[in-house]
Amino acid sequence: MSRNLFSKDFIQGFYLHCQNCRRALGCSSQLQIFITQVKSRVKIPRRHMAAQSGTPARKPTPIKFKTIPKPEVKTDELGTVSKIILAMFPLTAYGLAYWQYERKKWKQNLLDLIDERAGATPVPLTELMTRGNLSDLEYTPVWLEGEFDHSREALIGFRPNFQPDRTPKGFKPNGGLWIVTPFKLKDTGREVLVNRGWVPRAWMDPETRAEGQITGNVKISGMIRAAEKKNPLDINPIQDPKNPRLFSYRDIPLIAGYLGTDPVFIDCDNESSVKGGPIGGQTNLKFNNRHMEYILTWLSLAIGMSVLWYNRAFPRTMATRYTRKRT
Repeated sequence: MSRNLFSKDFIQGFYLHCQNCRRALGCSSQLQIFITQVKSRVKIPRRHMAAQSGTPARKPTPIKFKTIPKPEVKTDELGTVSKIILAMFPLTAYGLAYWQYERKKWKQNLLDLIDERAGATPVPLTELMTRGNLSDLEYTPVWLEGEFDHSREALIGFRPNFQPDRTPKGFKPNGGLWIVTPFKLKDTGREVLVNRGWVPRAWMDPETRAEGQITGNVKISGMIRAAEKKNPLDINPIQDPKNPRLFSYRDIPLIAGYLGTDPVFIDCDNESSVKGGPIGGQTNLKFNNRHMEYILTWLSLAIGMSVLWYNRAFPRTMATRYTRKRT
C-alpha cells in the first residue's frame, strides 16, 4: 500500500491538485485587492458596511481635551492718580462751558440795560449826584454845565478810536489816548471827571491841540460810566510810575484821588466835541454776544474728553468686548 501511496500516478495527481488550488487562491487574492480598491474610492458609510458585514457599528471614541488653566486677562487700566489727573481735562472743559453760560447771561443783561438807558432823555447830573454812588447808573445820559480845568489833565491809554471816520488825517484810529479833564459844575462847584474823547499819541501834550482847549462856561452832555476791572494777567501798574498822568485803566477812584475830584466819570458824546480837540463819543455801545458758540464748543470738547477718559480709565477686556450675549 505504501507503494501505491508514493506511486507516480499519485504524485502527479497531487501535484495537479496543488496547482489548481494555487490558481484558485491567486484569483481570490486578486479579487480581494480589487474590492479593496473599489471601497477606497467609494465612501460607504460605516453603518452600511456594518449592516452588510453583519457586525454592529462601533461608536467613535470621544476626543479628550486636556484641561488648560484660564489665562489671566491683562488690561491697560490706569491707576487712581492717573485717573484723577486725566479727569481734570473734561472737568475743566465743563467749567469753562458753565463760565461762558454765566458770561452770556451777564452780556445779555448788559445789552438790555444799554437798550433801556441809552435812548433815554438826558437828565441833569447835579440831581443824580445827591444819591451818592452813581456806579449803578452806568450808561445813563446826563448833561452838565460848568468849565474845564485844563491845567490838570489825565490820560487813559492806549485805546482805539470808536469814531474812526473822524480820525485826523495822517493818523491811524488805533493806539491813541483818552483825555480826562476835571470839570467844575456851575450849580454846586463840585468837580467831576470828564472824558473829552480820543486823541492820537502825537497829541498827548496839550500844546499840540491848543485850539481844542475850550475855556469859560460850557454845557456838555454824555453818559455816566463805572470803573473798569483790571485784567488779572496784567502785571503792570494802573498808574505809570514814570508818567503819573498816564493810566492804563479807567480806575475812577484812583484818577479822582490823583486829580482831587469827586469819583464821578462822564463820557462826552459827539455833540460835545470841538474842532481841534479830542473826539467825543468814545462810549462803546456795541458788544458781540457769541457766548452761545463758546458754550457749545466747550461742551462738545468736554463730552468728547469724557468719553475718551472713560475708555482709558476703565478699558474693557477682549472677552467682554467681543462676546455676544445670549438672549
